[in-house]
Amino acid sequence: LAQLHLLTQVADKTERQEIIEDMQHGLDRAASLSRQLIDLAKLESEDFPLKIETVNIHAEISKCIAQHVPYALEKNVELSLDGSENVMIETDRHSLITIFTNLLENAIKYAPNGARIEASIRSLSPLGCYITLRDNGPGIRQEYHKRLFERFYRVPGTQQNGSGLGLAIAKNLADKIGAQLRITEGLDERGIGFIIDLPENYLAPREN
Repeated sequence: LAQLHLLTQVADKTERQEIIEDMQHGLDRAASLSRQLIDLAKLESEDFPLKIETVNIHAEISKCIAQHVPYALEKNVELSLDGSENVMIETDRHSLITIFTNLLENAIKYAPNGARIEASIRSLSPLGCYITLRDNGPGIRQEYHKRLFERFYRVPGTQQNGSGLGLAIAKNLADKIGAQLRITEGLDERGIGFIIDLPENYLAPREN
């Protein structure tokens, strides 16, 4: 609102354009936060809908990575995927992709120029599979790991914009589909990694 008021007072075209761009960034952040808050509210409802189907894990993860290549190229970040190609899991496709997308977008966001991000898929049939995403970015100090999945938590010293909800949503979704989301080491003795442990068949979470 302050920027909008300022815009009405400024005559210089260059200055007006800068204000408009700042407003656009602010609106984008507000829209993203709204979507994440809605997602979190849905996750906490008792009747959160799941659509369980047979999912080709390699095909879905590969597609997700391909969609983020342009974003990675802007930062000169290398993306790669390897591992088992014929892993079929009974799970909720949308939830799984949302989990992986949150992890991937975080990795790209915090990656320095020229960084690497590697995804891998390993079959544990008949026990399911695990999907690993690791990077050689700045990493996160061990003392902060235990709080990474808390809502609104931001690692001290973080410069990039964010709501602190992405990992909380990913963790809640993992719980919904009977998966485990955990932290592991990054690449080149630096960075950070995440593992999504997926059961081969969806099992509804037990009531307490």
